[in-house]
Amino acid sequence: MSILDRVRFNPSFVGHVGLEQEFFLTQKQGSDTIAVPLSKFFLEMMRLDYGVLSWTYELSSCQVEFRTQPHASVLELLYELKRNIVLGEYVARLTGCMLEPNEVMPESGFPLDHFPDTRYLYIVEYLNRVQLSAAMRVAGTHGHYGCKDPKHALRVYNALRKESPKFIEMGDFSGGERLRLYGLVAGDMVPPEYKSLAEFDAAAKQYKFDKNLSNCWHLVRITKHGTVEVRAFGNTSDIGVIDSWVSTVKRIGDSA
Repeated sequence: MSILDRVRFNPSFVGHVGLEQEFFLTQKQGSDTIAVPLSKFFLEMMRLDYGVLSWTYELSSCQVEFRTQPHASVLELLYELKRNIVLGEYVARLTGCMLEPNEVMPESGFPLDHFPDTRYLYIVEYLNRVQLSAAMRVAGTHGHYGCKDPKHALRVYNALRKESPKFIEMGDFSGGERLRLYGLVAGDMVPPEYKSLAEFDAAAKQYKFDKNLSNCWHLVRITKHGTVEVRAFGNTSDIGVIDSWVSTVKRIGDSA
């Protein structure tokens, strides 16, 4: 039995795409833009006042993330994303800040407040200060492709992992700084090829994500949600660029 046999693949979402986009909460301080740890207030207002649950927290209390639903159409995904960014910008203003899709925030003065999540408590204890700062100061956009079963997920994964250098080139808006910082935390980010489920299981044990697939830090990974996730893209407010990212992931996934 493979580790992936424990994943709940949803036949209804095969070939569907989803997106996660991370945003910083910021304020102007003179001529500078600084990050502010207001995610708890932002999310409380989003959930209690507007009933929206698709915004969530990240390690840094200066960051929030929007997660789309799975969509058969990239156009439908982009419509959901745009609509919720408008809402997110409005709620951020009510919270006293701005919502910004920055890729990297400056180190100087960046608050190292973390969101009070049990998993994050462990991460904060595990990382040194340089790694913690690096982890908190980067944000990106992650694309998901829905798979049928473990073997299908492995085919899609191998097809997408081949294109990871292309994804990095397409998604870099910080001159490589985002991935440099990410590498300080993740170590080896390069997604390896898996020729079989047995090879995947062996790698999962080697990299210690056999108990929790979320502990895999490679730029392409198979997730507990029954998707293959591309984590190589940076961040942008340009919906046309995001369209190209998601469309590329879907095209490659469909052909696997």
